[in-house]
Amino acid sequence: IWSSYGVLAQYDVIFDSDPIHWQSTFANGWSTGGFDHPLLTYYFSIPLRAASTILSALGLTTDPLLFREQVALYIAPLSTALKAACLYVTFRILGLNAVGSIAATGFGVLSFSAVVFGAIPSSYAITGFAFSLILLITVHRGLRTSWVGFVSMFVAGVFSVGITSSNIIQFGFMNWSSRLMRDGKPLSALAKAIVLSVMVLVVALSSSYLFGKFRSSDEASYYFVMSKSYVERFKPTTSEQIENVLRFPERVARTFIPTSPYEKNNEVSIKQNKRVKIEFTYNTIEFGLSSFILWVVGVGIFVGGPLIAYRAGGAWRCLGLGSAATVLTFGALYSWFGLNTYLFSQAWQVPCMVLLAAWFNLPFFRTKLGNVCVVAGLLALVVGDLYVLSIMNQSMSFG
Repeated sequence: IWSSYGVLAQYDVIFDSDPIHWQSTFANGWSTGGFDHPLLTYYFSIPLRAASTILSALGLTTDPLLFREQVALYIAPLSTALKAACLYVTFRILGLNAVGSIAATGFGVLSFSAVVFGAIPSSYAITGFAFSLILLITVHRGLRTSWVGFVSMFVAGVFSVGITSSNIIQFGFMNWSSRLMRDGKPLSALAKAIVLSVMVLVVALSSSYLFGKFRSSDEASYYFVMSKSYVERFKPTTSEQIENVLRFPERVARTFIPTSPYEKNNEVSIKQNKRVKIEFTYNTIEFGLSSFILWVVGVGIFVGGPLIAYRAGGAWRCLGLGSAATVLTFGALYSWFGLNTYLFSQAWQVPCMVLLAAWFNLPFFRTKLGNVCVVAGLLALVVGDLYVLSIMNQSMSFG
């Protein structure tokens, strides 16, 4: 539907995302992504080029470029499906029963952020999968020490940081959590986690630089220099940064709960005379009663969740601490940077899923009444998603 509206051939309409750029990059990209997306280009363009070449040689496709661009549309949905599988397995390992695990995973898959960014070419759905994979390895590594776990964690870390360099935040705190599960020494675990995080960051960035150097002597350094101006370009004003911090719990709630976004003029589309001339955002919505209710829900997720996880002890306690630290760090980072905060909601969605799942570990959710409440909540998410999406589709259909 969004493709038929031309939205995937534009910039900024869906919460400042750039599907036109990412579809082309996944299908045809060769260049390094610089500091912000060091290796992401290579993850998909190389295998898609290889597949299109083979299929073309076999006579199974007459247009390799069209084939790659069509397949690129399925990367985000596939990533979201893989994220769901990782989350479910993780929750089962942590001791949630089947109903609780399905419920927690369902709230993650049906959350509005997952639905939106699981439907458009971008880096965010892939980040969600990488985070869920690291979470699964964290739990396995925390409970069973082995060199396979270490290597898996390192590779998953490079993969995640290769998508977006800021993903090192989640990797670092999850590595800290896994070490904390094993030896229970916070400072020692933190020091080791920092060392491994630096190693992962160096490998990802140096690999990106070397690939760029191999392609072109100028390209590698060019993209790293460009990243500096990129940060300055998308920094909000000081007053907006303060508002972002104060309203971050509300943004966390909107990550899960579908609510109608504000529509503002899309300056890029207007300048380029594109068909859809609006941009969806939550940043310009005035703080009122509904915002306050969402703010309270957000506090319940990343304050109540860690407390419940801490009281549960064991792996839950370690994951609760690491996930809370991840959420707050991302909240601070993307309150300081980014003109449309919701664009980065997939960065804190997976750690929030851990904190939300901690609630499902309470005895109430093992009762029939608790199961009824869970089913009702999931149905409410489905109805809410469809309702908000219908509003957005109506707005985009009129341009």
